[in-house]
Amino acid sequence: MHQYDGQQVFTNDYYEELVDKYALQSQEFENFTLSQKLEQVRDFLKNEIYIQYKLQEGAVKMRNEITDKKRLQELNLVIKESNKKIESLNHELHDLANFIVVSQS
Repeated sequence: MHQYDGQQVFTNDYYEELVDKYALQSQEFENFTLSQKLEQVRDFLKNEIYIQYKLQEGAVKMRNEITDKKRLQELNLVIKESNKKIESLNHELHDLANFIVVSQS
């Protein structure tokens, strides 16, 4: 996907861009249709979001129990980075959903 005059333009190699970005093993999906490949990437992104939420949940629980300022700062950083990653992954998931709709029309 590329930007053109502020608009998102979906290219045929969007799937390959995602495979490269997330270091997925595209050989595993060689015999899949494009739709199946996109579903695999979608499932991967959903799983990554779930992992980040669990990481964040654990960090918040730890933060509530810790009194050491240095550890507290580290946990706050973990939570902040996790929020950014979740936001990025959700954005990517949204873009992928748009690509799936466009590719199937």
